[in-house]
Amino acid sequence: MQVNLAALIVIHTSLCIVAMAFGMLLIYDFTHRNARHWVPAAYFVPSVAATLTGFAFPLQPILPPHILGVLSLIALASALLIRFYASGGSFAGQRVYRVTTVISIFFLFFAAVAEAFIKSSQLHGHAPTLTEAPFWTVEVVVLLLFAWSAYLSAVRWQPPLAP
Repeated sequence: MQVNLAALIVIHTSLCIVAMAFGMLLIYDFTHRNARHWVPAAYFVPSVAATLTGFAFPLQPILPPHILGVLSLIALASALLIRFYASGGSFAGQRVYRVTTVISIFFLFFAAVAEAFIKSSQLHGHAPTLTEAPFWTVEVVVLLLFAWSAYLSAVRWQPPLAP
């Protein structure tokens, strides 16, 4: 099967940007006790699509992007399964759903930082092999921000009041 690489790059990148934008809105809703019911779907649809299109790139053998894609699919599937089947509105189920969702959003941003260091000549000069301190410093800062977001998302969830 022939893949139009330029079109695939545009589609994949667009889906990633949309998923990251709605992912940040979803984290905002989690941490500020908002309940916009359309936001999770607006995040999960492009996020799953972006992750799946990532596997369409002609890369051989298995590389770190493939591993990150598998981890992302596991996080996405876990979050969706918990949201629709396991939580039942339970306190623990909602917390686990929120944490796994934030983890899946983190994976998008982790990949975006790596791509920025690979594609941007200014950043690439500081970390050409992605093993240098500037790259890992940025990734650790991103990890810490998402860990804090996951914590806030979990502890700020309150069950809805009964009518």
